[in-house]
Amino acid sequence: FSADATGTNAGVTFNLDGTAKQTITGSANADTININKTGAAHDVDAGSGDDTVDLKAAVGTTAIDVDGNAGTDTLKAILNNTATDFTAVSTFENLELTVGAGVSAGFDDSSEDGGLNAASNIKILGGDADSTFIVGGGSNAVIDDAGSAQTIDATGFSGDIDVDVASGAFDSDLTILGGAGGQGDKVHVTLAPGPNDVAKMEGIETLTLANASANS
Repeated sequence: FSADATGTNAGVTFNLDGTAKQTITGSANADTININKTGAAHDVDAGSGDDTVDLKAAVGTTAIDVDGNAGTDTLKAILNNTATDFTAVSTFENLELTVGAGVSAGFDDSSEDGGLNAASNIKILGGDADSTFIVGGGSNAVIDDAGSAQTIDATGFSGDIDVDVASGAFDSDLTILGGAGGQGDKVHVTLAPGPNDVAKMEGIETLTLANASANS
């Protein structure tokens, strides 16, 4: 299925239920794109308005091509795997990532976390005491605040977060707020030479600091 709304003069709402690949081009206005089944590698260009794309089924490890384009855009996604692939997620300023009860999910590969790091506001939602949102966790995925000022907000998450922060990213552009329900939030930081002055960090029970090199 494919749809192109580039010539539409008002915002469009798409509700997509197909299991095959969906190709969508949004309008220049504020569109809402609901994708109810996410097993296929959909291709979505939300257009130039302030758009919301809602992936209503768990994304697994499928690399869905979703471009917020211009405007201030929001991507909502349900994560159920630690190998989430946001390689082809781009130009979303806001991410709302939901992790289910008893689930560990997030990002474990630096080649697949680009869409995460490009966002300015990342909200972690859902979960329970047995849930964990992970960036890294011993692998090479990291928060690098590539999108300049960045907030990771887990205050609406009932589980724990376990996040690796890259050298140079623990700075005045980064805010990290721990989970509301868990007592095991962890942040691991590779320190850069010079000041490492994070803008704000609250609700984190364990902070691990490491030098970028043995000579630092």
